[in-house]
Amino acid sequence: MQKSKIALAIASVTLASGMAHATNGMNMEGYGPISTAMGGTAQAYNNGLGGMMNNPATMGHGSIEGNKFQLALGSLNPTITSSHDQSGAATDSTGGPYIMPGAGYAQKRNGFVWGVGVMGQGGMGTEYGKAGATDLFAGGLSSGGYDSSSGPLADGSTPNNPKAQTLLSGKEVRSEVSVGRVVIPVGYEVTDKLNIAASLDYVWAGMDMLMDMDGASFSKLMQGQGGSVGGTMAQGLGTATQPSSSANNGMVAIRDVNYARFEFSDNSDFTGQAKGSGFAGKVGFTYDVSPQLTIGGSFHNKTAISDLEGDASLVMNVDADGGLLQQSNPTGYTDMTMTVTGKIKVVDFQWPTTFGIGASYRATDTLTINADFKRISWSDSMKSLKMAFVADGSATNGNFANTALNVSMDQNWDDQNVIMVGAQWKAQKNLALRVGANMSNNPVPKETLNPLFPAIIENHYTAGVGYGISQNHVVDASIVMAPEVKQTSAAGVTSSHSQMNWQMMYTYKWNVQRKSGF
Repeated sequence: MQKSKIALAIASVTLASGMAHATNGMNMEGYGPISTAMGGTAQAYNNGLGGMMNNPATMGHGSIEGNKFQLALGSLNPTITSSHDQSGAATDSTGGPYIMPGAGYAQKRNGFVWGVGVMGQGGMGTEYGKAGATDLFAGGLSSGGYDSSSGPLADGSTPNNPKAQTLLSGKEVRSEVSVGRVVIPVGYEVTDKLNIAASLDYVWAGMDMLMDMDGASFSKLMQGQGGSVGGTMAQGLGTATQPSSSANNGMVAIRDVNYARFEFSDNSDFTGQAKGSGFAGKVGFTYDVSPQLTIGGSFHNKTAISDLEGDASLVMNVDADGGLLQQSNPTGYTDMTMTVTGKIKVVDFQWPTTFGIGASYRATDTLTINADFKRISWSDSMKSLKMAFVADGSATNGNFANTALNVSMDQNWDDQNVIMVGAQWKAQKNLALRVGANMSNNPVPKETLNPLFPAIIENHYTAGVGYGISQNHVVDASIVMAPEVKQTSAAGVTSSHSQMNWQMMYTYKWNVQRKSGF
């Protein structure tokens, strides 16, 4: 079933945070329609309460004192398709549109700025639904059975020769990562030219996953290719899929693994099944080099989020005899599905360190030009996706009760460099027109690209408008187009991803006194 997730990519605040198809990796390309309309630039000019997430030192820049309250609404609209050209299988993700509400407040008085906000940091995910006969997730290869050193099986089949096609579960396939923040920023105007600020952020994260992995891929992980599989459950599986010793007359339990499936999803619009929380912070500054030129920068530290935990199931479909038939009598082998229930823990999932620097140049009374650079350190936080599953002690789990399965899937994301440019033209006293561009490298290597996590968007082209209804009431809007990016994984699966997003924001401000020239 398709879900409409609630997240935030606008203003500074949201009432609820859910999954967002973030576009600089998992990060949003911009926070707030003022910033987003100008390519996500935000380091050196006042871009509203979105500065809570961008650079908190911009929040009071250009004003002497005042109050600001904002309400916002936006929509993320990704178009994602994954296909396997060799087989002709293809599947479209039906995720979106993702509706994003927001609200927030900030105040400046006597040189001090403070505020409070709740915002969606970003995320990633797909919703492929149930697999039909020609869909990408309909089938795959089996594990191939025994190690080749065991010799041929009694039925004549060759060990380590995977089935050319084995059906997967046919159930819904989807993924979701969501990260949100409660932000409390505090800033101070040190001099007429220098503003500094910092924020304390409470961060929460959630993850859902309904993922089929064919037996061949699972077997590679068990062999240490592209990751690893360990724990007492893995040891049991390894023993079960090898020829038994002469002591038990060569009997086997499992001849082949067709697929493994990870299931944890709470079907909520607001949370993920596996949940965690922690803290982070950021610092920033702005400095007026001249009446026309301002520079600014910010540093966001790596989060300290607890492991994401929740209930889960591990489903395996195997070719087995239950250990009852001898290898010389293989006719009893049959495909059977085993479901093991327990707890999942996503280990050490963190949001990366981010550094940004930028400049804003007021070329004329009506024209402002902005340029920013941002570096997102994905290589430190997205080395691998680690999951620890512990089976509960229920009788239905059989011999797997109270065993553990530790799975690590290599990600090896690259650090991402983002260049942002934007301009604002005051066509009239109460009308501002904005354009921009946001350009970055794709951080996801083809070797680890997964169709469930195609965070491969590179460039964005943006535009927007700001209209002052009166002295106290302003409306801002932006639209973003991210052209299609295609990437083919090492497994031969091509993911394509494009976006068309929009944001709107209403601002009520009162007792605002602006500085001369701003």
